[in-house]
Amino acid sequence: MRLRHLGLTDFMSHPNTVMKFKDEVLTLYGLNFDGSVVKSNGSGKSGIEYGICWGFWGRVPPRMKHKNGVIRRGCDSCQVELHATGPNGSLQIVRSKARSTAE
Repeated sequence: MRLRHLGLTDFMSHPNTVMKFKDEVLTLYGLNFDGSVVKSNGSGKSGIEYGICWGFWGRVPPRMKHKNGVIRRGCDSCQVELHATGPNGSLQIVRSKARSTAE
């Protein structure tokens, strides 16, 4: 199964991110231009990984202690949309979470 599309809405630091994937190796490299010395931290790279994990399996790494940690600060809900294809067809997953409810 190959991931073809990832959509993140109010997920972690991503207000509205859409990524399309090809049959190539993907490298994530981000720049954060907030004036800090370390310019590659805080740009949303881990949020993309977490979005893929949460979308497929409903879990993020255990170091995220708060169950609403996937919802972007100041927002009431989030959504992850995944499209994948494989030899037997395609799969679409849409997972959402509201701050006051379960998934």
